[in-house]
Amino acid sequence: MQDRRPIPAGSQPIFDDTTVVAFLKLKDNEVTAQFNPKKKPPIEFRIEGDPKKIQEDLKAFHHNELVGITDYVTALKKVKSYMYDMKEAMKKEKDDG
Repeated sequence: MQDRRPIPAGSQPIFDDTTVVAFLKLKDNEVTAQFNPKKKPPIEFRIEGDPKKIQEDLKAFHHNELVGITDYVTALKKVKSYMYDMKEAMKKEKDDG
């Protein structure tokens, strides 16, 4: 489970749980995939935006806020495609280098 401490102002929280990331994306937060070789899996997501809004959206996730299932599945597929695209780019870079 992700940490539920308040998000400090000016910070950009990092998550590796695609279900949380998809919900945050569905709530119009900016999601950026990034590579972290120190983690397993090595792909994580930086969430950009207003820390208060992100915190409210995380609270909504943990309180099981109702959302449209097709909207959520679309957001989840998008997040998973970020992971796939990043893995493919890393593989290509490794093959080229």
